[in-house]
Amino acid sequence: MIVVGVITGPLYDMGYLRTLVYTGTFLSVLGLMMTSIASEYYQIFLSMGVCVGLGSGCLFVPSVAIVSTYFSTKRAAATGLTAAGGSLGKLMRSF
Repeated sequence: MIVVGVITGPLYDMGYLRTLVYTGTFLSVLGLMMTSIASEYYQIFLSMGVCVGLGSGCLFVPSVAIVSTYFSTKRAAATGLTAAGGSLGKLMRSF
């Protein structure tokens, strides 16, 4: 997810937040749906590893970056909680 941030970070700064959210949501849902019909290992790798990974990368970096625009005091704590909560939300989605 963080490697995708090299691309999504500048896109977020240029004002493409809505495009990143739409793209990330589409890729995550598409990857999960393609996993349900996968029958070979490489198909699971492509759907979960590549498609969901790219989708999560498109969603993670803007979600952490947007928090700093709403907080003027304790900005570091808010950003840290957001970054830590990203993995917790991913864990809870798997249950």
